[in-house]
Amino acid sequence: MTAIEQKNADMFFAAHNVLDKHQYNALFNRKVPQTLYDENGNDIGTGYFMKYRINNSLKQNVKVASEDSGAEVFRSLYKKDRDFYNFVTDNERMPSYFVSDKYKFKGYREARDVLKRMKKDNYVPSADELQKVYRMFNYVIPYDGQGDTRKGRDAYTQRTKFFNACKQAGYGAVLDTNDAIYGGFKARSPVIVFDMDVVVSKDVYRTKTSEQRFSQMVLVGRKVLGL
Repeated sequence: MTAIEQKNADMFFAAHNVLDKHQYNALFNRKVPQTLYDENGNDIGTGYFMKYRINNSLKQNVKVASEDSGAEVFRSLYKKDRDFYNFVTDNERMPSYFVSDKYKFKGYREARDVLKRMKKDNYVPSADELQKVYRMFNYVIPYDGQGDTRKGRDAYTQRTKFFNACKQAGYGAVLDTNDAIYGGFKARSPVIVFDMDVVVSKDVYRTKTSEQRFSQMVLVGRKVLGL
């Protein structure tokens, strides 16, 4: 994501813990293709470059909803908003937004049986059950439809409802449950920031190879020490 894309976005993923920052930076381990243009704007081929890094600051502190707090907002919206309720329970909506190997995803497996029970008439899911479904919702928050405009718009509408409900509860970000609980590298406190009004981009630059290698060494040390 470039600074311009971030400015026009409704959310972005971020890390504020020092070790988490190195954890993510260590993932930038290969160059990505980028179209090259001459001075007249003509396409002259493809080059390979390291990914961009964006360092942000905040105009004011942002309150981050924990998993429990995010799930509480989710439960309230699920009970009050019929369209959001349908989004969660309809097989053609949220449950269908997983990648093809969704059955390998632990969060989906945990929520699958709950969603089946929720389809029964007059079934009232418990708070714990809805928390499992919230973890699945947290996973699909950034879904863009993958070329399906209707699905992308639907996901955008529902996450906007959720973000607005979180803002009303005093939050400007939520814990990225997928990376914190299910991610293979287990970042400690990754967040999804949606209060874009308080975010200021301080610095944008390409990841340096030396920085990326240092982050990889920090990652190895973190695993060895169990940090």
